[in-house]
Amino acid sequence: MRSSREKTPREQRPVSRGAKIAGNTIKVLLFVGLLVFVNALITLALEPYGTAAEVTWHDYRLSADEDIDTLIIGSSFSQRNADPYALDEVLGSNSFSLSTPAQSFSNGLAALETAAKDHDIKRAVVFVGPESFQTEPWFNAQVTFMQAKSQGESIPDILGNVGRLVFDDVNFASSKSITWMFPWCYSSVGYDAQAIRDNIQNRLNYPNPIDAASVVDPTWHYMGKGHGGYEGRFDRDRKWLTEVSITNDAPFLDKNIADFTKLLDFAESHGIELYVGIAPRPEYANLIHQEDGYRDLMAWLQTFVEEHGGVYYDFNLTRPEFYRPEEDEFSDSQHLNIEGGQHLCRALGTLIAEREAGKDVSSHLFSYDDWDAYLASYRAVEYVYFTYELKYEDRIVEVTAHSISRPGETIEYKYDVLNPTNDMLANVRPYDTDPVYRFAMHEGHGDVRLCLSARPQGSTEATRVFRADIFY
Repeated sequence: MRSSREKTPREQRPVSRGAKIAGNTIKVLLFVGLLVFVNALITLALEPYGTAAEVTWHDYRLSADEDIDTLIIGSSFSQRNADPYALDEVLGSNSFSLSTPAQSFSNGLAALETAAKDHDIKRAVVFVGPESFQTEPWFNAQVTFMQAKSQGESIPDILGNVGRLVFDDVNFASSKSITWMFPWCYSSVGYDAQAIRDNIQNRLNYPNPIDAASVVDPTWHYMGKGHGGYEGRFDRDRKWLTEVSITNDAPFLDKNIADFTKLLDFAESHGIELYVGIAPRPEYANLIHQEDGYRDLMAWLQTFVEEHGGVYYDFNLTRPEFYRPEEDEFSDSQHLNIEGGQHLCRALGTLIAEREAGKDVSSHLFSYDDWDAYLASYRAVEYVYFTYELKYEDRIVEVTAHSISRPGETIEYKYDVLNPTNDMLANVRPYDTDPVYRFAMHEGHGDVRLCLSARPQGSTEATRVFRADIFY
């Protein structure tokens, strides 16, 4: 017996399987599109606008019609140290810097590949330090590089940039192969409401990121050709405890050597002369390496570079009469300031010009085989500092002097105390080879401004001085 109930329209026209799949697919796509849109908004709000990488690549796009023949690549060792204007002044070249903060060798290769496709690149320069090979590439900088490079590029090039990041053998094996899609997780102005408003306002007010850069970081000066730097001078008295402990003789990582090899091989196969420069360090940072494995490590690197067709110059081994950076040319213990970068690149330009003219430039540098002579080229005392221990039970402060000096030198130390009333120094311990000085604590809490001087025993030459406060 048939039911008298009438069928609904849905029952009368059953939905096909294909229609259901299509409907679900549309829902998924709409949801994914919404997520992409929200992620883009978050990125625009949180990711800093006007970064050094963004400025560099933006200006490179504006320079598309120029005949660039020399490219500078690399991390901050290049980005802050290598002044293309000073290099061009000596070489008569037209240089551009595609170096960016914490740039990996893989990203350096991407920059060189792009420039070689766009221009007739004759030579490339990369400045490195031992850390460039000892530490893993920083993923945050890789994400920032990928974004900055992709702006203004074709879809195939953008996909290539993403693929280089995602399918890197280290990134692909981790969550980074997915989380790169959320760049604000790696580079952010923070979650302070005012910082977010300022970042959004910068995007609205400055269509050109070069203009925004001076607002975002007023201490960084962009000078053009992809290059920017800092004017500040390294205050060694403020940085002594952390800076003098770096020895830089750790082993090189296989990943970094593999990526560096690809960079060297690409340059050689494309007829590009690749100049590898070891970035200069303050004198004391070089004298630290008297007995560690640094010399052998860097000698191996020189051989490796030359076997792969590169040219190697260690700007810590240059002879003083040719080039040696002044103390006030450093902005910190690893990087040069604007004046220091100009000085360095005039020296680099001279080496390149003489080499390309067929001259032997080896007389301008010590070799790693001349290590003793190299160390002897420094002043007797390059750096002095003190540490102290508070011995409350005895109400004594025990101060110990430390110096970084030439091999074989016996150093003597003098202690003076600053009188806060007349701002004059009063000697409390004359020169003596005993590095330890002890003094009694005053009642209650106090602070003492102590001045330490050091010189070779019996010498009358200029001393090295260190001043710091002792609190108890």
